[in-house]
Amino acid sequence: MGRVERLRRDDGNTIAYAVTEGRAPTVVFLGGFSLITFTVATRVVLGHSGNEALFETRLPALQVATFLILTGTVLRTVGDFLATRPHWLNGASYLWMLAAGVWGFSVLPKVRLADPDGDISCSARRARTAP
Repeated sequence: MGRVERLRRDDGNTIAYAVTEGRAPTVVFLGGFSLITFTVATRVVLGHSGNEALFETRLPALQVATFLILTGTVLRTVGDFLATRPHWLNGASYLWMLAAGVWGFSVLPKVRLADPDGDISCSARRARTAP
């Protein structure tokens, strides 16, 4: 008996079924931790490359990646309740890979850029900004 058949034969408590059968970890790991990872990685890359000024601006690539990851999380979660589950899981994985590509092509090139002030050490930047 497959997942979809078990769901249809359930007593109507689909929320409890979804949480106990592992849908909640999907949302936490695929959605939550992916967003945290991309956000922290963006902050690290921008901070260590001397682009701290970008912290105050909106980053369109990060916004697009966030949208793609959240959409992929929804597809992954919804796919578990449908008979065409593999297609939904494929779509979710493609969206996640697309999000990683969008993020990588916009944020990772900043790693190769020299610090705008010409000094590559973090401690030197902190010394300049200290009162």
